Amino acid sequence: MKNILFIILSTFLFTSCSDNKLQKLSQNDTILCFGDSLTQGYKLPASESYPAVLERLTKRTVINAGISGETTSGGIKRFKRVIEKHQPKLLVLFHGGNDMLRNINQEVTTQNLEQMINIAKAKNIDIVLLSMPRKSLFGNPRKLYSLIAKKHDLIVDDSAVDLLYNSEFKLDRIHLNAKGYKALAQNIYEVLQEYGALE
Repeated sequence: MKNILFIILSTFLFTSCSDNKLQKLSQNDTILCFGDSLTQGYKLPASESYPAVLERLTKRTVINAGISGETTSGGIKRFKRVIEKHQPKLLVLFHGGNDMLRNINQEVTTQNLEQMINIAKAKNIDIVLLSMPRKSLFGNPRKLYSLIAKKHDLIVDDSAVDLLYNSEFKLDRIHLNAKGYKALAQNIYEVLQEYGALE
């Protein structure tokens, strides 16, 4: 419990650097969680993925649009179609881990993420960007996420980085376990409350 509280606190300290506010979500609004296996909930029941836990916390429809093994180049190919299908009010974007694992050029990752962000912003969809860790022994976020967030005036959440470097919350070397997804969903829920999307 102490670890979870620390992660939540560190999330607030980081995201509070932004003055950005989120639109208040009505009961009928949809949240879209877009990403790879960390969104899908690798090797876990669908009910234990972080989007499923977030749905229970927010009491809103939360769509799990995660595909295991996908790179951001794969993500951008389906992103517009997914957005148009679900018409979300809020996007939780958690992508880029497979780019790092496959040593894809960081500029390609940045360009793909920015394309997704621009598509969402053009449709007046609020965005919470979740950062991925660097490929190292220490739990630090990749700098590209903070740079993208600053450029596009987004709220960025580093809590997944802390979770992915804590064995208590990990299923294997690169995935979270059910406890980790529950903690991640709680952190995102707190961020949505802090920035006005939820009361």
